[in-house]
Amino acid sequence: MNISEINLCELREIYDVTPIDNLDLRVKIIRVFIRYSLNFLPHFLNIKALKVFKFLSVLIINKDINRYCKYLVKLNLFRANYLNYLRQNDFKNAVKQKIKWSKFVIKHSNDSIHIDNANDYLKVMGGSLLLTVKHQENSLLHTQPSKKFYIMGPNYSHNQNDLFLDHTVVHLKPFQSSVEKFSGSMLFLNDFTYRSLLSSNIKEQVIDLYDEIYVSSKNEKLNFPFQRAKFLSQGYIASPMALQRIIFNLTTNYPGCHLIIDGFDFYLSQNPYSDKKYFKKNRGKNSLMIEKEIIISLADHDFLFNFQLTKQLLKNATLNGSQNFINLLDISSERYMKEIAIVRDFSVL
Repeated sequence: MNISEINLCELREIYDVTPIDNLDLRVKIIRVFIRYSLNFLPHFLNIKALKVFKFLSVLIINKDINRYCKYLVKLNLFRANYLNYLRQNDFKNAVKQKIKWSKFVIKHSNDSIHIDNANDYLKVMGGSLLLTVKHQENSLLHTQPSKKFYIMGPNYSHNQNDLFLDHTVVHLKPFQSSVEKFSGSMLFLNDFTYRSLLSSNIKEQVIDLYDEIYVSSKNEKLNFPFQRAKFLSQGYIASPMALQRIIFNLTTNYPGCHLIIDGFDFYLSQNPYSDKKYFKKNRGKNSLMIEKEIIISLADHDFLFNFQLTKQLLKNATLNGSQNFINLLDISSERYMKEIAIVRDFSVL
């Protein structure tokens, strides 16, 4: 069976990039079984099935592949336990599981990217900002301490305040709002939006509209005027979401900058993408985002990690005119977990 044949599965197995070929038939069989168990078995059978796969992996004669397959199953056991805790809104045990998972990766992985990711998760959850930075090329350090940015998110209300026109407006998607009245404009794209833009008929219009365009992509070949964004470590344990990537880039390139953050609510509203000008591929009825897609993203990126990361990154900036956002930052992690459990339906995982 070709692993590409099961692309309809929403939950994928996780693995390391190691000297072992992940497409080796023996490894692929284990991966396919893991993926099917995650997507088609009842939740209470996931763990039992993975334990069976771990037992079967001992039948592999090659020592290196045997060791990797056992590691692979154990890795996915941690993730399956984590997802099951999320389904039950048991976020405290989900965090405990993620900490164990991180320590396991640090001890047993041969993949430096995932080891960095595990270390950064533990640092952020422990309150430390000493994170691992990747892909520094093409991003220059600026020293203007009074640089001002207006970051517009997917819940932006379009009640533009003329007091903020001396700011550089920052968009996550093209054409979220007019940019001409602002003192400058920036666009941050993920790799999917970037690839879509290159094949569209609006590419030149976007290039003409924005003063600077950054792309959060490790592997895409970028040509001027597209610049590669700075990266925090990313991996299966936790990854910065769009807002956190932008804050990191702005506070790193412009130390002491002033920020207005509008249209972000840490997914505590029923429709966290209410701005219809904010392009999302999978909108359902009445332009609402499909809840399961939101939940999978929150689980994959780790919503609590990103909540904590935001607080720590903003120590390097000054928030102005963002009272709703500041109020959200003031709540504790415990209260955030309680509130998101009320609004979001993690049982759809």
